[in-house]
Amino acid sequence: MTRKRTNFKAMDCGQFIAYLNNKSIHYDKFITTTVMGISVVKVNPNHFRMTPRIFDRDTNRQLDSKVELTDIDITKPSLKQFIKLVDKKIKEMSTKGVYHPRRLKPKWDSLKNDKDKLELFTKYMKAPTSSIGFIRLIMVNLPNKTLESILIDYPQYESLIKIEGIRERCIKKFMAYKNGKEYLKSKRIN
Repeated sequence: MTRKRTNFKAMDCGQFIAYLNNKSIHYDKFITTTVMGISVVKVNPNHFRMTPRIFDRDTNRQLDSKVELTDIDITKPSLKQFIKLVDKKIKEMSTKGVYHPRRLKPKWDSLKNDKDKLELFTKYMKAPTSSIGFIRLIMVNLPNKTLESILIDYPQYESLIKIEGIRERCIKKFMAYKNGKEYLKSKRIN
């Protein structure tokens, strides 16, 4: 008698979790994002022969296991997670031949306190005009590398910043550019 192998790669999120529950395999599940800002669910079975699986949150389809994740659990927003997110965004913002945050990065790295880092981020978000970095990154169609994209991808952190209508301000900045409008459309924001 031959045993039929289970094809985990063909399963969507619901099927995979149902399989784990059926076999009484414990698992950890949390919501995070990819480096490109796609909201995903990571399911990590507590079993020696099973690997973690990543599913698109909108479609429930399984993504390639090589997709880079931020590994920040966005279900429970905290200041520490937000600062980690901004720190990662500032590091990834540098793009050869397009933009390098020469003033922002040293300032950000010199601050040791999360509260001071939040104040610096708030200062940049309060600016009435778009920054040079924002404009350059938008012009080469890299809106996901801007600081403003954090508030588009993670609206749950808006309450930490304490600026009324901050997300709407960011949306207006994106709406001023063709590539920004396309980015918002891809995020289902009109």
